[in-house]
Amino acid sequence: RGLFINTNTNQVVARGYEKFFNFREVDETSPESISNLKYPITGYLKENGYLGLIGYDEESDDFVFASKSSLESDHAIWLKELFYETVDGSKLDLFKTTLKRNNICMVFEVINQEKSPHIIECNEKKLVLLDIIYRQPRFEKYPFRKMLAFANEFGLEPKKKALTFKSFEDFMKWLNKAEGYEYKYKYQ
Repeated sequence: RGLFINTNTNQVVARGYEKFFNFREVDETSPESISNLKYPITGYLKENGYLGLIGYDEESDDFVFASKSSLESDHAIWLKELFYETVDGSKLDLFKTTLKRNNICMVFEVINQEKSPHIIECNEKKLVLLDIIYRQPRFEKYPFRKMLAFANEFGLEPKKKALTFKSFEDFMKWLNKAEGYEYKYKYQ
């Protein structure tokens, strides 16, 4: 779903996230597993849109726009349109060169209520830079600070930090309050 490969060159042209699951949905997201994470952990604001990837293809020497497991879907086309509306035209060559030289892909939340409505209405059309991921089969991404610098350089809105949990106990207190009940798990 999130790995796009040029079958002529066998190169990764766009790369998204690994599959992820909700809390308690699988063993890796159980309270026991979450308790073993390295704290502090940071939570980010989830914008109300869809996932879009902007990568680079050496064969065509051009951008790759992907969404919904496709390069040709309406969502990919809307991402492309919004990208060209958002990024200053004088910086497009530098943007492409940056993707090429660093072997990276940009991951965005694409907000466009007119063309892709979501439950929470938002009249604003915008791209929110979520992460910068290396264009390779193994998942690896830029550190948050470097992603912020890239966003600043190209006039992009970065994701926003929302919460920081110093410990598993802090996370569980927040989760219990958010879900409206006390989860019966005691941290050992």
